[in-house]
Amino acid sequence: MGGAVIAWKNKSQKWMAQRIDANGAPHWGEGVELGNANIDIMFIEPDGAGGCFFVWYDQSVGQAQYISNSGSKMWGSGGNPLEILGNGSISIPGGICSDGSGNVFVSYAYMGTQDADVGVQKITASGLKPWGNAGKPV
Repeated sequence: MGGAVIAWKNKSQKWMAQRIDANGAPHWGEGVELGNANIDIMFIEPDGAGGCFFVWYDQSVGQAQYISNSGSKMWGSGGNPLEILGNGSISIPGGICSDGSGNVFVSYAYMGTQDADVGVQKITASGLKPWGNAGKPV
């Protein structure tokens, strides 16, 4: 297939993504808007079929988005929040890996009121979290 997926912050302070082919031609029109958050960390992982998974941390919560080969947001306009514990803890993504079958695994550190832990979350292509919101501890 060739090419790459890139992300950038435009003049309107919105984060965008674009898939380009091996010749540099864009495939997602003017790009796909990921959001206008103050993104501190972003990870990008191809799905093996021309789409891509994006995971980022925006100073308050981790977010994930899956953009298909055609440039469609598969997890809604706002993405999929990675509120791992759901109790006000801060979840900071640490890495991302696709299994080539439409699932993505996100490693994270979460900072609670007393300590920090590391875990992994599985998200399906449809945005479901089969391991629950807490994922699995590492």
